[in-house]
Amino acid sequence: MRRKFFLFSTFVAALIVFAACEKTTDAPTEETKTGPVSLILTSNATSVWSESGEIIQFSVMSNDSVDYTDSSVFYVDSLQILGNTFNPPNQTKSYKAYAKYKDLTSNTLSINVFGEDFVFDSILLSLTTDRNIYAGMENQDIFTVTGISSSIGTKDITNLAKLYIDGILMEGKTMPVDTKTYVITAKVGDVTSNALTITILPPPQKFVHRVLVEDFTGTWCPYCPRVLYAIEKLQEQTDKIVPVAIHKGKATGAQVDPYDFNATGPLRDKLDVTAYPTAFINRSTRWTPPEHTTYIDQPLNFIKPSSFYGIAVSSTLGASNGTIDVTFAFSASLPSAKCVVYVVEDGLIYNQANSYFGPSGLFGGGNPILGFEHKDVARAVATDILGNDIPAHKSVENSIYRVSFPSVSYQSEKVENLKVIVCLLDANGSVVNTRVVPANTNKDFEEVQ
Repeated sequence: MRRKFFLFSTFVAALIVFAACEKTTDAPTEETKTGPVSLILTSNATSVWSESGEIIQFSVMSNDSVDYTDSSVFYVDSLQILGNTFNPPNQTKSYKAYAKYKDLTSNTLSINVFGEDFVFDSILLSLTTDRNIYAGMENQDIFTVTGISSSIGTKDITNLAKLYIDGILMEGKTMPVDTKTYVITAKVGDVTSNALTITILPPPQKFVHRVLVEDFTGTWCPYCPRVLYAIEKLQEQTDKIVPVAIHKGKATGAQVDPYDFNATGPLRDKLDVTAYPTAFINRSTRWTPPEHTTYIDQPLNFIKPSSFYGIAVSSTLGASNGTIDVTFAFSASLPSAKCVVYVVEDGLIYNQANSYFGPSGLFGGGNPILGFEHKDVARAVATDILGNDIPAHKSVENSIYRVSFPSVSYQSEKVENLKVIVCLLDANGSVVNTRVVPANTNKDFEEVQ
């Protein structure tokens, strides 16, 4: 019995020794661990302009490509910094940076900071625009100041420069209101730029701005009343919304619409109109459904305080044809401009299908809405529906363009309900301004004082 116990004890002891040896092999002690032999310090930049707000960020890698950034301590000009970033003061200076990990020290980096006190060999003042310069115009849109140095090359220092007009420091950010010729110079520190002679002109004409809403609709369309309702509510708030109701329908069958207007096919294709109703604002943005509730105010966001483009309209319209004369005024250039001219009619009575029926429904809640008055219904387009080109030399700054449409044909019920809508489009086909005037009237430009 004693012999068996001895053998068992010997076996247990051997297991303990084996386990201890195995542990020592898998987990070496601190004294046997290896670490980096050398450190390599890098940064995201070695030359910065302090006024740009750029921050220097350091990184540390070991000789065996292990990242020691989080474990290292960083120094700039022998002073420890917080973390691994350095936000230099706004002065010109060269700094020395290095990092430490335990008893290792990295290489040293030179960081060059250029502040507002940096002295350029010379500075160049130039115009950034070929447009006319108007009284009250913001000067940061007009001038560029470039610093020139034999050591660092060129640098845009417009935000560092002080502008002088006829030798007097220019206060504020706008040009003077006196319309005459001035001499402009720039100064950075003690260095003065070349002189520019500019002529300030009176402020350009500004015109009333209006927004076009093209509503693709139909008398048969049960969901179309929501857009009709939204337009009606907007027009109670402002006269700056100009709608055109573009009907689509058939002479017989389920989609009967007596106001079908096929001339807008290319426009429907361009705007990808595949469902009714669909409404577009200035031919650039779809009016987001549901237009009559959540997004009813969306077109109002497109109204601007004024426009550089004016529209004057005169017309002589009869029951089925007439003449339209349009004049455009350009206070600013509009390359590749186009124009679209509609004839529309109000007061057209025809039943309207309505999915919004019941006690709280739209337009009284009937379905159909009996004797519904359709307004702004497109009857003719005197131009190509996507726009007629305006000659390039006629859409430049301070130009006038007159165009006549001597034979416009359409179908109408009452001449007194006809209106002319004129739209001015940019190179992308977006409407930049629009105007609506009653038929058989002569309306001059609407200037904003």
